[in-house]
Amino acid sequence: MAGRPGAARAAGRALRAAAAANGVPWHRVVRADGGQWHPEQLARLQREGARPRPDEPLAAWAQRVGASRIGRWRDRRLAAANDPQARRWPTATVEAFADAAAAQARGFTADGQPPPPLWPEPPARRPRAGRVRSIEDRLRAIDDARVAAHLEADGLWHRPRLLAAAECADLLQHASTRRFERTIDMRAKGYGVGTYHYFSEPLHDLLQGVRRELYHLLRPIAEDWRAAVGDPYRYPATLTGFWRQCRAAGQRRASSIVLCYPQGGVNHLHRDVYGPIWFAFQALLVLGRRDTDFTGGDFVLQEERPGEAPRRRVQPLSQGDLAVFASSFRLDRSGPKPRRVPLRHGTTPITHGRRQAMGLVFHLAE
Repeated sequence: MAGRPGAARAAGRALRAAAAANGVPWHRVVRADGGQWHPEQLARLQREGARPRPDEPLAAWAQRVGASRIGRWRDRRLAAANDPQARRWPTATVEAFADAAAAQARGFTADGQPPPPLWPEPPARRPRAGRVRSIEDRLRAIDDARVAAHLEADGLWHRPRLLAAAECADLLQHASTRRFERTIDMRAKGYGVGTYHYFSEPLHDLLQGVRRELYHLLRPIAEDWRAAVGDPYRYPATLTGFWRQCRAAGQRRASSIVLCYPQGGVNHLHRDVYGPIWFAFQALLVLGRRDTDFTGGDFVLQEERPGEAPRRRVQPLSQGDLAVFASSFRLDRSGPKPRRVPLRHGTTPITHGRRQAMGLVFHLAE
């Protein structure tokens, strides 16, 4: 309706993300930057007082609706209702708030204050007595046949408490330095509610060890799957060699990320295939404590067979847990010949607190 190819998909995602019985009229569903999809939508918002009337000063509008603060959606900036600088703000992309607390609850920055940190300062951890095995030793001790069986049956393998609490705190501290190649607001892209922070390479030593050992563990399984469905591609013996192939295909951007979901955050079902060269599996490490730092936020893996109801696997994860899952499809050998079962993954909404996790994607992105 808006004349853009992606408009139908964006509208569908908005409808899916909102509860149908929440009583909010659908003309109030607007773009993440505050813009509208149709002039009639803006006219309705103006009649309701949600936006200023044509040629109505922002200060007069704020007084009329009983607001003491005005927020600008483009950069989530907040100003007093009578702030002279706010007079130049586009009236179609503003929102009125009764007070600063109401604005902060919607993600707007308080007057003159810096934005809140992405991660709280992690608590100090006391090292445990005795020798702690390296992350490489922990992963090398895993039974690869068991991993292969779980991945083939469910598309998912879960290793509880792979990382110690002190290691998770160290990774959170590393993330707080914000050494990111790029940052993406999930809401603006229609991916969900939260933030993707793509690490610059090289990663933290611990994450490099996890990624390197997982590649060695999963490469034979990935090759077996692709060969079973007639795909002749063979993965290089090392992750470095695999990245050479990615770069030769034009995939040069980092793909390992920090995922930060606030209360109400959610990740819609999707696939992380970032180009023609891709790895069959990826991994997730959860850094926060379930039922303490956050509630909700279960990992979801959904397989979709034509003509059948989707099969959904929901896996609660907590601090230090590792989940390895199929990036695009699961191998099904139950029929006369092996076949691909398409998969997508995401999370359920965060009902309380904030959930931080590390996503390890083995292939580079275009």
